[in-house]
Amino acid sequence: MRETRNRLLSNKTGASTNLLKIIEERRTQIEKSNEKIDSNDLLTKFLTANEKISDDDIRATIMDLLLGGTLTTVNTLSAIVYYLGHNPKVQKRMVQELDDVLGSDRDSSITIDQVTRLEYTDAIFKEASRLFPTIPVNVRTNAEPNEIAGYKFPAKTQFLIDVERIHRSPDYWTDPDTFNPDRWLNKSDTKMYSSYYQFGGGARECPGKKMALAEVKTLIALLYRNYDIELVDKVSPFNYKYDLIKMVQGLEIKIKPRN
Repeated sequence: MRETRNRLLSNKTGASTNLLKIIEERRTQIEKSNEKIDSNDLLTKFLTANEKISDDDIRATIMDLLLGGTLTTVNTLSAIVYYLGHNPKVQKRMVQELDDVLGSDRDSSITIDQVTRLEYTDAIFKEASRLFPTIPVNVRTNAEPNEIAGYKFPAKTQFLIDVERIHRSPDYWTDPDTFNPDRWLNKSDTKMYSSYYQFGGGARECPGKKMALAEVKTLIALLYRNYDIELVDKVSPFNYKYDLIKMVQGLEIKIKPRN
């Protein structure tokens, strides 16, 4: 665990230094330009905002987006492909939704409005991340002394929240070990929704939640609207290791263009 932490911190330092260099170079380009800057990229929007934002603040924001939306995204996407491969009826229903919402032109751009309307795809994301939370344990520290279930805890006590166990507890879920995206279509089940911690919860909920949902759903749409995807091996268990987050070690698939 310590080796992984040191490696991640080292990578973060290098990426942070390079990102600051990119920000400085882009700021210089903008300041020297005699023409109106008209660009849709995020960095330029930050640099041309009416309210001046420091390079350090821009770096921190972009780093959060890059680091928070890379490893977790690719492992969640792998889990979705794995569970769809074991549930062809679910996959067929999802592909039908993609065709209905996105239309017959498979080369057309996907809009955020269309992504929002992919309700069954959204349910698949939630169900796959319930069974395979990329961060299975959350850490929280109390600012003040607390008493929980008769036990007293001094301030600055670290609590480990076993997300994976909550996600598979029969106290909160019907058939907890079954992949069933339909459960998420019942919007009125507040007990279920309040027991889902893929993005944490409360005031400390992941600020990139909406972006992560849109990102993964878009990737799913781009893949499955254009390709038929099957697992090569439907017998072996999901191959991953726990290394601060759950890291998928390999997932072989057969992929071919859709007719």
